[in-house]
Amino acid sequence: MSILEQIEADIKEFLDKGTKLFFNERDFQVNLAFFLMNKRIYDNIFLEYSLPLLSKKMKEKEAEWEKKGRDLSFFQRGGNKSEASIRIDVVVEKDGLFYPIELKYKTKQKNGEIQRFKEDFGKIEILKNHGARNIGRYSFWKDVARLEFIKDSFEKVKGGFCVFITNDNKYTKKPTDSSENFTMQEDFTEPLKGPLFWKDDFKLGNTTLPTFSLQGKHKIKGWRSFVLGCDINSGNSSLIDQSNELTEDKKINFYYYIVEV
Repeated sequence: MSILEQIEADIKEFLDKGTKLFFNERDFQVNLAFFLMNKRIYDNIFLEYSLPLLSKKMKEKEAEWEKKGRDLSFFQRGGNKSEASIRIDVVVEKDGLFYPIELKYKTKQKNGEIQRFKEDFGKIEILKNHGARNIGRYSFWKDVARLEFIKDSFEKVKGGFCVFITNDNKYTKKPTDSSENFTMQEDFTEPLKGPLFWKDDFKLGNTTLPTFSLQGKHKIKGWRSFVLGCDINSGNSSLIDQSNELTEDKKINFYYYIVEV
């Protein structure tokens, strides 16, 4: 098994066999990093691995990319403004080689009873409602495009992954809005490739979110799912069988999808 295959297997193990409810994306990021570190397979695990886009070195790499006839629109924030730096969520190092991992955690609202310092807070929001699935799809494929650039530009980067996890099953369905070309639908058989553009010239307020290109052809291999029965007050959650008869307010259905770059 190659290191890239090992990392993918470990991510799937973490999600398939893990027992924790993530309250937000940072919670997901930190727990995944600890899980990979505790495998004691890898030399280093980095969080928030920063790439300074305004540096001379990065400008040279961007120029080489553009010489190949490729665009850099995935570094734009909208309104023709470019980012000063990007931060990769997790980077794995093994034997002097690097494997970046980008994460997306998009949730719909879920309430639950919570206790802190042995005091009851009653039923409150434990997962936020992110909404804006069109932006969620767009942001995920933009992460893929960025990792394509990083893999191509750095000799020591041998591949990576973009991981999307959600309790909103509408992400697994065909989009019915402006993000049709950024689909993540489960039964979509054609591989996604660039350029990807908004339907009907979508704008977020007065800001245009730029079209960007994918270099590879990324086929949606299918979503994986699991169900959590939550005991928030004990600090634990438990994986439950799909047929378990817990009431809906006591379980959360999650779905995840991984793209290799």
